[in-house]
Amino acid sequence: MRQVEAMVNQLNTEPKTVTSKVPSPFTVALTSELEEKFGTKVKIDAHNNGKGKIEIAYMSHDDLNRILDVLNIDIN
Repeated sequence: MRQVEAMVNQLNTEPKTVTSKVPSPFTVALTSELEEKFGTKVKIDAHNNGKGKIEIAYMSHDDLNRILDVLNIDIN
């Protein structure tokens, strides 16, 4: 019984390895295209199930308005 407890404790204290997702060539190319179009940093978080999210960074209100113009969104 003590051996099992020792093994469990060892498993619980071992550092967990972090696996980083390697983006697909499509995701890399799309990120580059969007960054060029919006003129700012774009992050694509794509999941294997076909879902994901796109994050577009902006540095100021003027920058946000410029991005909205690119998207043809008028908030006035």
